Amino acid sequence: MVRAWTVRGGQFGEREEQALDEGVVIAGWEDVGDLTGCASIADVGDLLARAYPNEAPSTVDNWKHQLWRFITMETGDLVVMPRKYLAVVAIGRLAGGYEYRSEAAPGLRHTRKVRGYVPR
Repeated sequence: MVRAWTVRGGQFGEREEQALDEGVVIAGWEDVGDLTGCASIADVGDLLARAYPNEAPSTVDNWKHQLWRFITMETGDLVVMPRKYLAVVAIGRLAGGYEYRSEAAPGLRHTRKVRGYVPR
């Protein structure tokens, strides 16, 4: 079954253009390292709690669900990225698994490849 996921380009749309230019969806959380070794949602929660020790447990709980979904979405699923300051959404199809780009700037490291973003 194909699912559709909403993935935002940042609170202020700061990741939208890069996501569209590179054909990826990007999750923020700049203080969280590589999620590749996370075998469960609890593993994601542990990483978040260590990276953000001053956040409320309810916030960490919310974030862990978002990141777990991000890394476990299925290749072939649709992704919908509402454009923050435009009256359009970009729609594409996931074309690969989770990738951590250690060389990328903070906030741009957690990615999934997307093909066919429309509209730009």
